[in-house]
Amino acid sequence: LASNRILSSFLDSNDNLWIGSDEGVTYIQINTNTKYFIDTDGQFGSVYTSILKDSILYLGTNQGLYSMNWHERNSKPKLFDNKLSQIWAMEVLQESFLVGAHEGVFELFNGKLQYILDDQGAWLFRVNPNNPDILYVGLYSGISVMERKEDKWKFVKKWSDFGESSRFMEFDRYGYLWVAHPEKGYYR
Repeated sequence: LASNRILSSFLDSNDNLWIGSDEGVTYIQINTNTKYFIDTDGQFGSVYTSILKDSILYLGTNQGLYSMNWHERNSKPKLFDNKLSQIWAMEVLQESFLVGAHEGVFELFNGKLQYILDDQGAWLFRVNPNNPDILYVGLYSGISVMERKEDKWKFVKKWSDFGESSRFMEFDRYGYLWVAHPEKGYYR
């Protein structure tokens, strides 16, 4: 509040609070869908990525994969699986829920994590713009290619001539894949 001296207040049609004071008008948004999860006791750590799927909020953190029911009022994040450490990316691609972690790439299927790429450090996923069944995985040590066959992502190959960390990758409008390296510049 701009001032402790409140002269008037009222609720608007959206049940949000307006307060008149010596210093002007203050708006307090009470009726909002925004929620804050503040980890004051170090329960789930730093959040790197999140995704909401089927009313479950998944948090990818520096301490693992956490989940919570979005519709339960007092739900708190719980460790989903203790075999993962840092979670860098999560994507739902063609009904597959992919998790990029320090330990590799996993698919969340029927409530369980399954290895689909055993290569350390999966930073991110990029779908080929010309073929949605081809997926590029940016790794600590290069790029792996995966292909979707029979409703499953399968490892095809790892680029043997490129071993740079591929944390930042994007396709341009011509279909070229670009990798940004913080010290060495850009690769195409």
